[in-house]
Amino acid sequence: VLLFTLLLIVLVTATMLFAVEQGDNIPRVSQALWLSIVTITTVGYGDVVPKTRAGTIITGVMVVCSLFYMAMPVGIIGSAFCNVWNDRHRILLIQR
Repeated sequence: VLLFTLLLIVLVTATMLFAVEQGDNIPRVSQALWLSIVTITTVGYGDVVPKTRAGTIITGVMVVCSLFYMAMPVGIIGSAFCNVWNDRHRILLIQR
């Protein structure tokens, strides 16, 4: 479910960016996909950036959506780590 949601976010935002930024800035869909993936993963190389106001707004919305998206798995992993950390004494006793 998480990978499908990520794929959906990438495809929708890349399509919107390609439609808004057509021309010299983002001439191919592959560059729009690259911009979406780099922005969602918060790498931000800066080799492809939106130049129009609409492209900047779409990218800003994409950043906020990716923050909400990444909060789910990070919260689940953090909760699992906390549970294991709280049971560490019992786990160490079982291993001895």
